[in-house]
Amino acid sequence: MEFAQTYINKYASATFNVNSSDALTHQFNDLFKQCQDHNEALKSKKSSKKGKKERLSNILSMLCRMREIAEQKELQWYTERAQIREDLDKFEKSLTVAAASSAECECEELREEVERLTDVNCELEEKIDRWQEICVIREQQISSLESKEVCNEEQIVSLT
Repeated sequence: MEFAQTYINKYASATFNVNSSDALTHQFNDLFKQCQDHNEALKSKKSSKKGKKERLSNILSMLCRMREIAEQKELQWYTERAQIREDLDKFEKSLTVAAASSAECECEELREEVERLTDVNCELEEKIDRWQEICVIREQQISSLESKEVCNEEQIVSLT
């Protein structure tokens, strides 16, 4: 790599300007076009060995510049990715806390509802027991009245 850098420093004549806010492919296309245009201009002026070396060093310079841009983008993407992961972790934690607190509230509400329904159920069972007792007593009264009626009829029949 040192040899290539020495070669570039010695023979390169092109300077490359790129807009770092552009997408990576646009930056590479701009570099490639600038290098092509500059080398085309050199071709028309020089066709000697020195011109070929200059064009080759311009291409090497462009490729090195592309590598620098790619490394910068990689670092930028890595930091963005790390930030996004950190944000996702924070969001996950807050979502977990919210879900847990919501679940606790919901569980508490359900527990209260179950207790209320249990109380209502107990009251209804007590009423059923009372009504069953009343029914048994009424059946006994009816039986007793039927018995008395039978006795009364027998007495009437015996008197007549």
